[in-house]
Amino acid sequence: MLTSGATTIMVNGLKEAGLIHRFRDEKDRRVVWVETSEKGLRLVEQIKQKRLEVWKEMLDNLTSEELGQWLNLTRKIVFQNKQG
Repeated sequence: MLTSGATTIMVNGLKEAGLIHRFRDEKDRRVVWVETSEKGLRLVEQIKQKRLEVWKEMLDNLTSEELGQWLNLTRKIVFQNKQG
């Protein structure tokens, strides 16, 4: 849901940070391809690992009964939103 200008600014920032590579399509120069760089892939893996650690830390404090309640409530919220 970004404008083309906002997208360009975001892509430029990611490129400057070394997180992506950007290149033009050989057949249609109007098309610009964006590919995640090795540095970008490493960052994604670090973020995924950190997210898992945070979830584990939060959920480890729940009893099995509390965990079951949390799962049931989460399912109810997710499926209710998909139906509405």
